[in-house]
Amino acid sequence: MAKRRGNKEGTIYQRKDGRWCAQVSLDGRRLTHYAKTQRECREWLRDIQAQIEEGLTIDGARVTLGGFLEYWVELDKSSLRPKTWKQYSQIARQHIIPELGATKLKDLRPDHIQALYAGKLQAGAGVRTVHLIHAVLRRALKQALKWGLINRNPTDVVETPKAKREEMKTLSIDQVKTLLEAAEGNRLEVLYHLAITTGLRQGEVLGLRWSDLDWETGQLQVQRQLQRISGQGLVFSEPKSDAGRRLVKLGPAVLEKLHQHRQQQEQARLFAGQRWQEN
Repeated sequence: MAKRRGNKEGTIYQRKDGRWCAQVSLDGRRLTHYAKTQRECREWLRDIQAQIEEGLTIDGARVTLGGFLEYWVELDKSSLRPKTWKQYSQIARQHIIPELGATKLKDLRPDHIQALYAGKLQAGAGVRTVHLIHAVLRRALKQALKWGLINRNPTDVVETPKAKREEMKTLSIDQVKTLLEAAEGNRLEVLYHLAITTGLRQGEVLGLRWSDLDWETGQLQVQRQLQRISGQGLVFSEPKSDAGRRLVKLGPAVLEKLHQHRQQQEQARLFAGQRWQEN
């Protein structure tokens, strides 16, 4: 009767077609790896035996990066802002899965990821896109590490391309005056004043509500932002971080503009109500 191999016991042999094959026993089943050279098989065998020693299971050994990313993207939906989740999902399905999706998690190496980044740059992708790919992989593999599917995160030793720092473009005092003069009388005039005097982002300005303003202290509480998400339209979302929730002190001129704007809104509602009753 043939002796059954125990965990971690492995063998290496050459096939008739010239390729080398490495096999190792795990939980009564065999994991197989093919390579062009015997050396590659030896390296794979040492690596997989080390992973088994650190707790690799047969289920973990069979998971591909693509299958894991598909599962992780849906599972991570509740912990990400809608726009971020949409972006991560697109990055995974458009850039990562087509290139590395068939690779088993246990076989994923830093050089695989480094080659992915280099290939994307050569194909014309921007540095920001590569940084997003790295962010998605790093976050996903961090979760795989917590679940015991891998024993290391290969993104930890991968280098990302350096982004060129672009000089921030700001309006001059004369340009600000010209902008405010052009906006005078516009129904959204107050938004331009808020943006210029507070430095709030466009989404933060558009996400403001009257309840965010304390008239007595002149302080504005930033609590949400308005974003356009593909397939969903305009959506309110929370700030990216706790630092995004902040108090902004408003000056007398802006408070006066806000007061005038609110009066105009109330007059418009009264007028609309009268028209409705007449009809």
